[in-house]
Amino acid sequence: MTSDPIHIQKQLLCFVIGVPGYLQLRDHIPIPDSAKPEDDSLQLPSEFSETQRDDLGLTSLAAIEYDLREGQARDANKTFNYNIAFKKTNVFGQRANTRARSFLQSLSKAAAYKYRRAHAALLKLGLPSDDLVFQSLHDVQLYGQLAVRKGYQRSRKSIGVRIWFRERANRDCHQEEAEILEADFERTVLSYSCMAEIWTEMAERCTQQLGAAAYARKKAVMYRDFANDVSKVYADAKEEADKADMKARQP
Repeated sequence: MTSDPIHIQKQLLCFVIGVPGYLQLRDHIPIPDSAKPEDDSLQLPSEFSETQRDDLGLTSLAAIEYDLREGQARDANKTFNYNIAFKKTNVFGQRANTRARSFLQSLSKAAAYKYRRAHAALLKLGLPSDDLVFQSLHDVQLYGQLAVRKGYQRSRKSIGVRIWFRERANRDCHQEEAEILEADFERTVLSYSCMAEIWTEMAERCTQQLGAAAYARKKAVMYRDFANDVSKVYADAKEEADKADMKARQP
């Protein structure tokens, strides 16, 4: 990182332009303690009240942090669910359960800590306190059905509602990933097709250079074959997905 004063001044000017309330915000930023940098406040938008964010011009940054915190909460939720499912599916016997319990509990606590931090920030950024997807996470909910046996969990109906909303959130994530994959397929086919057209055009221009023209035609055929192969794989994948979807919808 450069220490050139002119460069630093240019960076500061860009930051002031990008964050109109920086000059006012600077008065709210405490001087960091270099002895313990891990304890320094990052002064994120969630650390200011809604009125302060409006006055300091942090509204757009708050929206960005909200999206990031939402993704952080979803990731922590996935990790938490995976730990429970892994223990239920792969750990058998009293001895194995005893060995795995402390390890899985530490992973679950880490995921819970990450989720709670993200959830607290989301509440400060405008998440309704009664949101059905991002709810408060209590200690008795960290170990799945084990808490039910111990008598600390809510009623079965309440558990079912929570599981339903959690699975719906997971479904939304999977649907988003499928849409991204479809877009990647389409962009790949388009890219290969464009490259085939470029090499075809180059072959047509090399009328006086037979070797170069032959090479260009060979490259055009190669990229065209690539596009056809990807298109076929994409079509087969969509067909399999449609069959699976129809099968799942059957009573």
